[in-house]
Amino acid sequence: MKKKFIFILFTTILTGMLTLSACGGRDEALTGEWAWCEFSEVKLIFDEDGTGIRNWSSEVFEGYRWSTSGERLVINLDEVTQGQTRSERWTYTLSDNGNTLTIQSQHRDETDVIFTYYRVIYEPALAGMWEYLDEPVYYLDLNATGTGRRNWYTELDDYDPITWTASGGHRLFITDGYFYDRWTYRLSSDNNTLTLFNIDEPEVVYIYNRKR
Repeated sequence: MKKKFIFILFTTILTGMLTLSACGGRDEALTGEWAWCEFSEVKLIFDEDGTGIRNWSSEVFEGYRWSTSGERLVINLDEVTQGQTRSERWTYTLSDNGNTLTIQSQHRDETDVIFTYYRVIYEPALAGMWEYLDEPVYYLDLNATGTGRRNWYTELDDYDPITWTASGGHRLFITDGYFYDRWTYRLSSDNNTLTLFNIDEPEVVYIYNRKR
């Protein structure tokens, strides 16, 4: 009975090892949602179960399975082309305390293809109506759902709808369909003052107070 139990236990462990080897391991640090640094509406999502999804536009989405080994990342797309699953090979690095992901293609003639993503977070303290310190007639209204509005003119009803994404490293991305703004942000200790620093134009700094 003891030998039979040991044999069953050994077989179970070996089967698990073979399954893991076939599927590939997964770096849990990649799990979550990532926004492309150049345009935050382009997302890369890694789920814990090894599935994922990415988009190149608001209408084009691709599902995939992913695995890692060392610094290598393999993405197997769900779409089958000519009877075969398309597989992508990348190397990846994490920086900025795990909040920045850089992937580089390992395919021949594509090793210069590099993408950088920022980890998407949800910062409840950003939600609310903010009024521009220098001109309180200008507002930035951020909803907890990632939508909102802002106005560029003194007419309070003349708002532009926006979408926004916060990411690790205190980054804030705002787009209204015409402009795409990249900021780093700082909240005061009482969460009532929001300072935005433009990533692309470092001299541009906006300070907002929470509207009460």
